[in-house]
Amino acid sequence: LHDALPFLDNNLNSLKLCLKSETDLAACSLSNTDIVEDANVSLQAVANYQAVDGTTFNQNVSAYSKWGIDDNSIVSIALSADRQQLNVTGNTSGSTATVSVACGNIEQTISDGDLENGVVLDIPVTCASDNLNCLSDTATMNIIDKTVTSFSVTANGINLVDNSARILASRPAEIVLNVTANFSDDTSKDVTSDTGTSYRNQSITVITGISNQPGEYTVLTSGNAEIEITFQSEVFIARITIPN
Repeated sequence: LHDALPFLDNNLNSLKLCLKSETDLAACSLSNTDIVEDANVSLQAVANYQAVDGTTFNQNVSAYSKWGIDDNSIVSIALSADRQQLNVTGNTSGSTATVSVACGNIEQTISDGDLENGVVLDIPVTCASDNLNCLSDTATMNIIDKTVTSFSVTANGINLVDNSARILASRPAEIVLNVTANFSDDTSKDVTSDTGTSYRNQSITVITGISNQPGEYTVLTSGNAEIEITFQSEVFIARITIPN
């Protein structure tokens, strides 16, 4: 093993976390710790070694490190198939979780299953206090919301255009909105009943909201109805002209 991996025979000076996309291992750092919900970033553990001739060099040691997480419901971690990177997936927006990495003996118990997975634990990893050859690093990952790029909104199945009136062919008893948020990662989500979606009825004499039914309104009379829909600070103005 040491013949194939000569860096393991040298002294470990430091250990740090970097994005896997960074190729300058000497200068790399983890300056941005944001992860979009349901997306992932790839990290590498970079060790700085001192060779026997006194020179230093840097090496990706992801495959030979122990990895941990303090809350795997917020962030999921798994080594790639080649073990050259740790894939970190954000699960719960508005939350933080800490990824930890260590080289050398660690305080935690490792099972055979952990070894098969490349030593990825669902608890933080730390070095044994009396082991001077063990080093560790941590990064607190921030799970952020996806960016909303647009909305797709229908009223009674009819497509609406933001801030543009749509004339209905006949007067309905109710108006039922369906709101879909389109995100920057090319995914979409029905947010009609999402707790983060708010509706502001600007035409209370024309329509009135139905209790506990987000986006649903009883039609009171003919006229111009306007509803302001907000989700993640993005706004869509639904304008509907109700005939006699």
